[in-house]
Amino acid sequence: DLSNEELTKLANNYMLVSNRASHLTKEQVEFLKAQNPDLIVIKYLNFASGHEVIDNKFRKENPETVLKDKEGEMYRGLLNAKDNDPVMDPSSELWRQTLIDASLEAIDEGHDGIMADQIVAVNNIAKDFAGINLKTGEPYTTEEYRDEMYETLRRVKEAMGPDKLLFGNSIRNGQGYFEEEAHRFLEVTDGLHAEGCKGHASWDTKRYYNEEQWK
Repeated sequence: DLSNEELTKLANNYMLVSNRASHLTKEQVEFLKAQNPDLIVIKYLNFASGHEVIDNKFRKENPETVLKDKEGEMYRGLLNAKDNDPVMDPSSELWRQTLIDASLEAIDEGHDGIMADQIVAVNNIAKDFAGINLKTGEPYTTEEYRDEMYETLRRVKEAMGPDKLLFGNSIRNGQGYFEEEAHRFLEVTDGLHAEGCKGHASWDTKRYYNEEQWK
């Protein structure tokens, strides 16, 4: 429920705004960009769990889009044991099309592009990862999962067009960009980042690469 005054402050104090929990309307996005034509407004979409894309009703009606374990149960917890979110199957054609549709809808709402969260470009999938790759009948390997996510991102970017932005999040603290060759994903995105913009103020910034280290 941001007021026009609050939106104006956002537009004048930032270079980029990510639309996630605020759920900015099309009219609000237009207002922001009217205040600052150079402002970049992107939409948050979670490519792994489906946050801001789908709900549990979609998962129940389209169970083939969600990863299963060997017992046929919905697989949860891609990033760590505390993460209990269902994990979408990056190879699912329906899921890919759903992401494309959500991205195009965001563009129609005036957004300049998409922040694709949890692409897991460089997070090594744990050895006990139990999400089954339907092509092999065995749990996804890190390489297989990345390959499918790469193709998903490629199709989303192709549908959005070259003048719209697609950023991928999930390169840990930035070091994974080099250590695990996340830069491959730059072939199908406009940028990658390690999300340090959300979290506790007590987090030690030394966990992230600084400017000199990146150079």
